[in-house]
Amino acid sequence: MLALNNVFLITVALILITEALILITEAVITVALITGALITVALILLTETLILITETLILITETLILITVALILLTEALILITETLILITETLILITVALILLTETLILLTEALILITEALILLTETLILITVALITETLILITVALITEALILITVALITADSSCSSGTNNDFTSRSNPRNNGNDSAIARRNQISPSSFLDFQLSPVGGDTLSGRWLRLGALCCAAWLTAAAASQLQ
Repeated sequence: MLALNNVFLITVALILITEALILITEAVITVALITGALITVALILLTETLILITETLILITETLILITVALILLTEALILITETLILITETLILITVALILLTETLILLTEALILITEALILLTETLILITVALITETLILITVALITEALILITVALITADSSCSSGTNNDFTSRSNPRNNGNDSAIARRNQISPSSFLDFQLSPVGGDTLSGRWLRLGALCCAAWLTAAAASQLQ
């Protein structure tokens, strides 16, 4: 009985052990399956993650390439802008130089106009001076000519007056000494009355007549005329 009980117990224990081993095997298989599945899923996820990382790196690389190209284009644009600014600056410098030259040209033209104006003013003054000098010289010449002509006329008048006075005295003496010549003397007297010498004598008679004071007056007039002629000649020189 004890032996049967022991065999039964051993059999039961073996069955339990076998079931336990089956359960353990099933557990191990299940754990292995689950672990393999998890590892597989993890590997798949890791692979997808690596693919995503690779694509991200590719995108980043492409982005960096685009950024590099954009920077290159921006650099070229900046170079072009710099060159354009340099050209604009050179153009402004040339315009400034042109304006400076234009200003200097205008200044030179203004100075030339000023010089031309001064020359015209000097020419006008010279012409005025020449005109005044010519007019003055002409007036002096006319004055000298008139004074000379007046002196000549006065001298001729004085000589004619003296000669007429002397001839009149002689005619009176002859008529008194020879009564037969009264007719001829009266005719000569009529001719003398209408002659230019008698006319000049008549014109000069208010100066003093054929007296001593009249002769002094005529001599003074001659001296004044000579003094005026000398003054006019000195002004002409």
